[in-house]
Amino acid sequence: MPRLDHKPVPRIDTVYSLSLGELAEEPKRSCPEPNRTIRRKMLTTAFQHYSSEWMGGMQSWKEATAMLENGWPEGAERLRALVGKLSTQLPQAKSIRRKVTWTGDGDEICRDRLQAGQIEQCWRTMRRSPFVAPQTVAIETNWGGHYQQSAEELFWQGAAAAVLTDILEEAGYRVELYANRVSERRGQRHCTRLKVKEADMPMRLDGVAAVLCHAGIFRTFGFLCIEQAEFDVNDWAHGHGSELSRQEAEVLNGGIESVHIGTMSTQSQAITVVRQFIEKGDRQ
Repeated sequence: MPRLDHKPVPRIDTVYSLSLGELAEEPKRSCPEPNRTIRRKMLTTAFQHYSSEWMGGMQSWKEATAMLENGWPEGAERLRALVGKLSTQLPQAKSIRRKVTWTGDGDEICRDRLQAGQIEQCWRTMRRSPFVAPQTVAIETNWGGHYQQSAEELFWQGAAAAVLTDILEEAGYRVELYANRVSERRGQRHCTRLKVKEADMPMRLDGVAAVLCHAGIFRTFGFLCIEQAEFDVNDWAHGHGSELSRQEAEVLNGGIESVHIGTMSTQSQAITVVRQFIEKGDRQ
């Protein structure tokens, strides 16, 4: 169940934590009294108040719910194209997948090698290649953006995290993926913390694209999560948004090795983040 934690880290009044599966149920939940009026407005007239362009082309809660449940194929295709572009420009992420190794002892003997006289290399075993990085990595990314940002700019905010998750999973890493949004008003701070992907979940690019990259999902379901703040989020504005800091995220994820992705709004910025991480790992 989603939970509201009070002061889990300094300077954060509340953290509303939930999983991707729980996000779909948010329209059915109540919220603290200061935000019940805007919640009713969001659920009934959000698509009359906000423009379709600002919502990334969405025109109804029905469309938003369907995308959250079924994914965003068009967004996934854009991300795959970015992965393809980067694959020709970057070193491969260091693989930690198990590989076949032939030795003088092991798990299974190869009779062909034995009969050929390869005594010292006739046993088959599976070993991981040496690596420096941990097998589980947490990616912490900012979710959504401010009011004046376009749907296209919000796409690139999520793209770096989605692409990096795909690259690391392909190399054999277990990836946890978190989307964070801190809302502030009059000195009070509320953090929405969405666990987009568990470490043992397979990567589903269309689902991740929908949540992280589509403006309409953040500006509907994400806004409902912001309304779980115990202070008035200022009606349609939903407070001033900011990042969860690296230090705050490390406390909340229990000290798992993490990649922190801050605010961005362009393809070049997304590519730079992925490039820096992969090249850093290649030098280790």
